[in-house]
Amino acid sequence: MNELLHIARPQDLAVADTHYRPADLPPGGFVHCCDRDQLPGVLERWFAPGTELVLLHLDEALIDAPVVREVVIEGQAPFAHVYGPIPVRAILQHVAFTAPLAPAQSTR
Repeated sequence: MNELLHIARPQDLAVADTHYRPADLPPGGFVHCCDRDQLPGVLERWFAPGTELVLLHLDEALIDAPVVREVVIEGQAPFAHVYGPIPVRAILQHVAFTAPLAPAQSTR
């Protein structure tokens, strides 16, 4: 299994029915994902301290939208971009946390 991570806002996850989609996902846009090594940089770069967030652990094999790995920062590993909403069945685990603190390790 290839696990992807996505940082979600609690209110977006709360309204997911069969699919999760961030409120700011434009038509034809993508959902930003990362791997464990990229997570600290994503948190530092994009989320203000004290922001309430949810870390989604995703099974890439259960995502029916195209997943494209694209270089965002030259010289760094590519990020996974999901071009469409994510089926809720692909969410293996979700962990609430406050940025920029690392999410607590938890078991499945």
